[in-house]
Amino acid sequence: MVSTRLGVNVASEDSSHSMYKKAMNYGTEKISVANKNIDQVIERVGERVTENLDKTYKTVLAAPVVTLAFMILITGWFAYSAKDFEEQIVGDVEIYLPEGAESTDLLLEVREQWSTDISLIYIQTSNAKYENEGLNVTDESILKEISWV
Repeated sequence: MVSTRLGVNVASEDSSHSMYKKAMNYGTEKISVANKNIDQVIERVGERVTENLDKTYKTVLAAPVVTLAFMILITGWFAYSAKDFEEQIVGDVEIYLPEGAESTDLLLEVREQWSTDISLIYIQTSNAKYENEGLNVTDESILKEISWV
């Protein structure tokens, strides 16, 4: 018998609620099965990893001389490879300068006359210790000295 409450059909309401419950139960079951399968796979993988690590530890501990020799060989290979590392570094300053610029020409001229093309010049004026005393690095006489060097 179908009764009506406030114009709503009770039988159809119960029917849709029942279908919703069935769908939710079906989805929950599938998710539960998937979770169990994932847990089993994780457990098997964990067991295999532990097994292999145990074998590795036993091998290393059973033959420490062989292990040490192997590690020395690996270290030697890395050291040999590192010898050529300096050759891979580009230290040419002119790659950072614009092509055909006057500064590039000056740099090449310096390289012809000197053994190095980079130097640092440290200038300390008397006002470095006492702020208001003596010459400042921006004074004309100091700048002329710098340009002379």
